Amino acid sequence: MLRFALAAVALILSTFVSPAIAGELRREVLHSAALGRDLPFLVYVPDGYDSDTKNYTVLYLLHGAGDDENAWASHGLILEKADQLIEKGVIPPTLIVMPGCPNCWWIDGPEDKAETAFWDELVPTVAQRYRTIKSREGRLIAGLSAGGYGTIRFVLRHPDEIAAAAAFSPAIYSEMPPLASASRLNPAFQDKNKQFDISAWNAFNYPSYLDKYFAQPTRVPLFLAAGDNDAMGTAYETALLFKRMIAHQPIKVELRIVSGGHNWAVWASVIDEAMRYMYRFAAKPMSPASEVAGAVPGASLRWPPERLTIATAQPGGLSATYGEALAKLLTRTLKIPVVARQTEGPATNVRLLETGEVQLGIVTLGVAQQAWNGVADWTGGKELRTLRALFPMYDSPFHFVVRKDSGLVSLTDLADKKVGIGPIGGSAGTYAPQIFKALKIDADLINAPNLDLTERLAAGTIDAFVIAGGVPLPAITELNNKAELRFIEPSQSETLTLKLAMPELGASVISANTYRSLERNYQTLGIYNFVMTNKNVPDSFAYAVLEAVFGNLDEVRTFVPPATETLPTNFTRNTVIPFHDGAARWYTSPRPVVVSRARED
Repeated sequence: MLRFALAAVALILSTFVSPAIAGELRREVLHSAALGRDLPFLVYVPDGYDSDTKNYTVLYLLHGAGDDENAWASHGLILEKADQLIEKGVIPPTLIVMPGCPNCWWIDGPEDKAETAFWDELVPTVAQRYRTIKSREGRLIAGLSAGGYGTIRFVLRHPDEIAAAAAFSPAIYSEMPPLASASRLNPAFQDKNKQFDISAWNAFNYPSYLDKYFAQPTRVPLFLAAGDNDAMGTAYETALLFKRMIAHQPIKVELRIVSGGHNWAVWASVIDEAMRYMYRFAAKPMSPASEVAGAVPGASLRWPPERLTIATAQPGGLSATYGEALAKLLTRTLKIPVVARQTEGPATNVRLLETGEVQLGIVTLGVAQQAWNGVADWTGGKELRTLRALFPMYDSPFHFVVRKDSGLVSLTDLADKKVGIGPIGGSAGTYAPQIFKALKIDADLINAPNLDLTERLAAGTIDAFVIAGGVPLPAITELNNKAELRFIEPSQSETLTLKLAMPELGASVISANTYRSLERNYQTLGIYNFVMTNKNVPDSFAYAVLEAVFGNLDEVRTFVPPATETLPTNFTRNTVIPFHDGAARWYTSPRPVVVSRARED
């Protein structure tokens, strides 16, 4: 009885006591030329918004086909959930926008140009009426069912505009929508006779955008969820999307299959965790002056940051290990938390440095040169010129590997063969297509995580594997423990052709017995790795990084075997990218040149 009485008192008090954090919902509307009608939307405004001058991240919540702008507030209880998460410090204060567009599916169809309405009208209108962070880091998108369909399309079609996203029970049927799907009633998916048109569905659906998304380096962190008893079949479709995405962004996609169906009980249960996930990648509220500084391409949103981040590489290579060790060294010497962030490789790291999302990144000189000149497809034709060099790491030789029992002995033998080349943003993923094109070898090049490709080569489901990295590469060592390997050397004429096509490639030698199957020195080509930064970081920071690294060479040499090449004298390897002013000051300051701090016994 006492327990019941206390609970009743608590309930009564909760009715009259205001919460510590109390945001509010505001009703807005804009006239949409793209839709030919008004587009209503609700805005969650956090507590304290009207009393400060900061700019805020915006989360856009898209409803399902049969709902409107009120759905997330009335059924998803988003006001209460946002208040609670902000009060607990789980997410920062934020704006949340809930547009109402019933049955529009957020595409540009023959009647509703909803995608245009979103990007060209809604987003600018919100930015005009509210203080928003205009950069990618200030925009999150989530949606359910048809809104989840729209969210996935936005992620794939506008990756440079979205910091992170979440899709709940997305109606992304990869083959045929079920008969009960509202998509069949949308004119965009119908023929002239108002019958469902599978070809129109396929043209708009997400699989048609995957190749283009995977061909560019920006990866949008994605949270996926669905109910295990969803009668619309979205649990299977969500899991299939997860499988496709994790092969290309293994550390930037998460999946939750929860108990429930295609209903608000499921969606309301996962929005909290999804918001926790998305806001890890979003900017915190900031002053307009800070955002102006951050709006400069590559500028950090603020300095000093709460922590520093080093963009490294995928697991299975030495760059990831080197980055982890470097983070520990810099944490100790700079007296600020430094973390290593695994990525797909150098091309991805360049983009992260350009946007200011990370402060340090491991980049090969060849990829850096492509970025500087804007010549590779992954640059989108843009000259990415905020990149600045700090210090040399080591050479990354290319490994062209086949099973010893394959009968393949030359690069020309790889014509029409399945060749794994790692993730798109990695060194091999960036260079292998250019290498095979220059040599006029038409091979089936496969992008996937390196560890996945080594398993496939060991099982014989691909014919060859190309990877570049400091030696010995753990991925190759582990592969050689499972299968006897042959290391194919480029011929003299092939080497000449590749050097003429890509002057940044240099001669490289991997010593005999580096790997179990390598019985003699392996002549190949390589590219040098540098740790790079953004030109907008302070000179004092760049100088301090070099002081920490070159002042602790004994420790650096233990990072990975080729770290013995991390020496001040090797700064001459870089003839491509300007050094940061702070780094240049370190190299030109009078001091004894330290070649090694090893004890002389």
